[in-house]
Amino acid sequence: MQHRGLMQRSSLAHRTAGRSLAACRIQQRSQQHGRQSLRCHCSDAAAVQEPAAASTSTPKSTVPTADIIEVDFCSRPLLDERGKKVWELLVCSPDRSFEYAQYFPNSKINSVELRKALEGIFAQDGAVLPQKARFFRGQMTTIISRALTDLGIKPLPSRRCFSVMNLLEDRLESVYKEDPRYSDKATSMFNIDLGAPEALPDALRGEKWAFVQLPLGNLKQMLKPVAEGTMFGSSFGLAAAGLGDLPADLLVPGVAVFSRRSLPLAAWTNGLEISGW
Repeated sequence: MQHRGLMQRSSLAHRTAGRSLAACRIQQRSQQHGRQSLRCHCSDAAAVQEPAAASTSTPKSTVPTADIIEVDFCSRPLLDERGKKVWELLVCSPDRSFEYAQYFPNSKINSVELRKALEGIFAQDGAVLPQKARFFRGQMTTIISRALTDLGIKPLPSRRCFSVMNLLEDRLESVYKEDPRYSDKATSMFNIDLGAPEALPDALRGEKWAFVQLPLGNLKQMLKPVAEGTMFGSSFGLAAAGLGDLPADLLVPGVAVFSRRSLPLAAWTNGLEISGW
C-alpha cells in the first residue's frame, strides 16, 4: 500500500468527521459573535426587512465568484400575517465570502420562482456561474435540482454543507429571533433525512479498514497537499464552519482505508458526495 494513498484516504475519511465537530461548537460560537446582516430581497410586500446583527464582521461580497456554492431553500421559524411559514433562500460560498438571503411567501415555493431568484444573483456584473451547488435537504431535492439544472449548475445532494449550516445557526440568533414574525413553534432548521443503509459499491472497497484518531494539527499538515492540488481529496475551511479556534491537539475521529489501489480509490471517493437519501 502506498503511504501517499493512505494519507489521501485519511483526508477523505476525516472530512466527514468535521460535521460532528461543527455540531459541538457552532451553537457556542453563534452566541458569542454576531454576523453582519445580509442583503435581503423580499418577495412579497408583507415581508419585514431583516434587522442588522449585533456586531459586524468582515464585509461580505454581493457578487458570487466561487466554482461551488451551497444552497438552502426551506421554511424558517417565521410566520406571516396569515400564520403561514415564511420561506427563505440562502446561498453562500464555501468560505462564506459571499452570502445571499431572500424571503419567499408560502405561495411561491416552486422551481420556477427559485430559478428566477438564482438568475438574479448570477446576472450581476462580475458574477460567475458556479459549476456545482451543494444542498442538504432531501425533501427539497426535486425543486432545488430542477432550478439548478435549468441554469446549467450541477446539483449535489450532500451532507458537506458546513458553511450554509453555520450561516443558518448564525441567522437564528442574529436575524430570525430578532424578527417580529419569529415563532419558536415554527422551527425547521436541520431536518436531514437519513435513508436506509446501502451496500458499499465494490469499486470503493479496500482490503482493510481501521477506525483512527488524528490530532487536528497533524491532519491539517496532511491536508496541505490537497489544498495545493498535488493530492486527491478535499477539505473545508475551519474558520468558515465556526471552528477556527480549535486546539491543534484535538483528536479528530475518522476511518482509514488500506488498499493496494489506493490512488484510484482516493480519486473515485473524492468524486462522490455523502447525501444519506
